[in-house]
Amino acid sequence: MMHALFCVRPSNKVDPFTVPIFDRRLIFPLMKLDPKATTLVLKYMNPFDQMSFSFISDETNALIRNLYGEDPGSKPIVNIKSYGETPQVSICNKFEPKVEWSFIFSSYVDLEYNAPDIETKNRIGHIYMLTWKSEKNVVVGEREEENKVEHSLIWYSLDAVWDTAVLCNYLRYIFVDAEVHINMDLGTPHKGNEHILNYAAAVKAEKYIYSMKKPNDSYLRKILETHAATKELQLLSEESMTKELPIEKLNVADKLFVGFAPFVKLWQIYHLKCKKVVLTLTNLKELHFIKLVDDLKAGWTPGWNSLFVDFTDGISLDSVIEQPIGEMKDPINLEEIDMSSPKISYQFKSAIKTRLLQFDAVGFHKVRKDGSILTVTVLRPQVAQIFIHPAGTNVLEVFSDPGDIWF
Repeated sequence: MMHALFCVRPSNKVDPFTVPIFDRRLIFPLMKLDPKATTLVLKYMNPFDQMSFSFISDETNALIRNLYGEDPGSKPIVNIKSYGETPQVSICNKFEPKVEWSFIFSSYVDLEYNAPDIETKNRIGHIYMLTWKSEKNVVVGEREEENKVEHSLIWYSLDAVWDTAVLCNYLRYIFVDAEVHINMDLGTPHKGNEHILNYAAAVKAEKYIYSMKKPNDSYLRKILETHAATKELQLLSEESMTKELPIEKLNVADKLFVGFAPFVKLWQIYHLKCKKVVLTLTNLKELHFIKLVDDLKAGWTPGWNSLFVDFTDGISLDSVIEQPIGEMKDPINLEEIDMSSPKISYQFKSAIKTRLLQFDAVGFHKVRKDGSILTVTVLRPQVAQIFIHPAGTNVLEVFSDPGDIWF
């Protein structure tokens, strides 16, 4: 951990937490390096060591922020979860998600009665952090389960909700708007879930992923009413969400993902305002698909740019085109395409690859009256993906690429 990597243990007569910041270079020799060299070392540290390093001074704090400002794709993920009524925050590297560092909040009473073998106790802001004795003198606890390694620290606090928000906001600050994932078992009402909903309102994150085993309607409604996500919101469930939810009222800019969503109605899709919308395992049928595509062909402009829908029935592209699907021509000759025709401009057959799967896709492009381009792709018997390309988009570029699948 931090002291093992770059902290010189001071003499017994010196308390490192009372040394003025300008003298702490004597304790942290890494700070003697050139800033570029220090940044290179930081790049190969785990998220916990980076967080620890950020506590040293404003200068070290800035080095961490600069690192993630220059390489946003490597930001760690911040997880908020609850075991019973005990809140927990963890951080993990995107490229190694099965190794995480967890911060478990508890009351100060536990500090006195349940932690007799504490080696040190330090105060960071108003949060008490304990480091337990271990063979490596590194972590509170360490466990490996299902190929997952978890390192744990216990932070003692009198107000877990407040301090969880403080910690999450600090992690988002030093890691420059890191993603926040929230894990809840919504089928089991308990105070831990209530706390998590309060964290979500207090932590000003742009992206939230709620993962649940059994959906609870009251919790789901509270999520929709109080969530603070401005860019992305995902609601993932292992079981069906049955009752109707007001997803049309959500104000999420970039992406809305609702998994296992038979409650979704066609009229809600017409009112959604988000760049990308993904709706899986819905109860929508082919007649809804036909209605949606016909309105788009006629010129209706939705509040979203992309829509991915998993229908309950099989859907056919033949139901929304004027003639049977034709072979894709290569190369494409735009002179042969009548852009002003009310009919479909171009049809295609293609194979679309993802990291894990390959789909045979059929679809069409249509240049609409306002100059925008409608692309409808049927990926499997009951899955459709719809794009609205804005006016001014390169027609040849769109017609040459049916698009990628995104979930």
